[in-house]
Amino acid sequence: MNETQQIAHLLRRAGFGAAPEELEQARRDGFAATLERLLAFESMPDPVESDIADVEDGLLDMRNMEDVRAAWLYRMARTTRPLQERLTLFWHNHFATGANKVESAPLMNRQIALFRRFAAGNFRSLLLEVSRDPAMLIWLDGRFNRKGRPNENYGREVMELFTLGIGNYTERDVKEVARAFTGWTLRDAGFVFEPGQHDGGEKSILGKKGNFGGEDVVDILAAHPATAKRLSEKLCREFVGPQPDAALVEAMSKEYFRSGYDIRSVLRVMFTSPAFLADAALWARIKSPAEFVVGALRAMPHIVPVRALPAALRRMGQDLLAPPTVKGWDGGTSWLSTSTVINRLNFAKDVGPGINNQPSVALQPGRLVAEHGLDSAEKLVEHMLARFGPLEVTPSVKAKLVEYVLAPEGPKGPVYPAPQTLDTKVRGVAHLVLSLPEFQLA
Repeated sequence: MNETQQIAHLLRRAGFGAAPEELEQARRDGFAATLERLLAFESMPDPVESDIADVEDGLLDMRNMEDVRAAWLYRMARTTRPLQERLTLFWHNHFATGANKVESAPLMNRQIALFRRFAAGNFRSLLLEVSRDPAMLIWLDGRFNRKGRPNENYGREVMELFTLGIGNYTERDVKEVARAFTGWTLRDAGFVFEPGQHDGGEKSILGKKGNFGGEDVVDILAAHPATAKRLSEKLCREFVGPQPDAALVEAMSKEYFRSGYDIRSVLRVMFTSPAFLADAALWARIKSPAEFVVGALRAMPHIVPVRALPAALRRMGQDLLAPPTVKGWDGGTSWLSTSTVINRLNFAKDVGPGINNQPSVALQPGRLVAEHGLDSAEKLVEHMLARFGPLEVTPSVKAKLVEYVLAPEGPKGPVYPAPQTLDTKVRGVAHLVLSLPEFQLA
């Protein structure tokens, strides 16, 4: 990988891709400076928060689940802090919580805000806040966890899915952890601790004994080597590739402890590792529907109406705020089926040519052609491949795209479409590029 490829690779993985202007700025800054800018996202002004209020003429209602989804997708597409939103999406899948049981848009929105706030922060702090989060207390029945009647749902999942992983705890540990979390419940949609419902007796958890409470469990789990390893492996699968590199996982695990559970430090080790920068890591991940849609929109000069976006993702197999199980989405090849691929192609058409003969507002062909001097079919094709990637395609694929731009006249006709067909051709090329197999990869 040369440095330009490394930077583009970083922008795809630590965000959702970048428009040519962003990529060019990153090239000037260099890989190291670009990485530090992405990691230090809190220092970046982000007007998206105030902009969301004006989306769809101010019609988004955060008491409505579909509007909460739409607002989050708008934020992903327009934020100046792409790594923060990629991590928010990662934590949503890691601490998978379903709106179908929570049945409260404000609580789901609050949980996503929690993931955003702790996106690259201290994992122990994040785990503690998640354990107290109202949506999680509903989702895994923590609100019903009482002295003498411990509910084991959260005790099991906090070890199996959120920290240690299967094989690193026993059924006895599950029961004891459930006892430790007794009394953690809800009142008026907020967390409360009810001392009278807490089992204050001695517990034995992962070889340690004491009159443990919920915070003690969080401390024990955050400090366990299996947590560092499992979290490092999951981060590698999300940002590097489907097969975590053993040496990288070990390096990330060491940094997890050295830094005091600081996720930002762990990410820095990962993004600067030989495994991340290896040629084998290029285009090694299949984009999730959110990455696919947001990546397309971030490369567009304008954004499409966002209220249609949650349904588009749903048709591609990712219903935000409603993961299929407590394990979240499996990812990888599970994203691709006959139905979901067709719906990816349909979305490419909707944001390129448009819907029902109504041109999409996202692309703005005239503006693109004028601003970038796209005065030949070759320049148009190269610009679109660069805009949505930059994508590396074979000469024959590029030739087919050029041939499309020149049709129906063909190579003996004009070197560029007539003005009356230019708008259609620009939209058509965008549709074709977004439909390429290469654009399904990150």
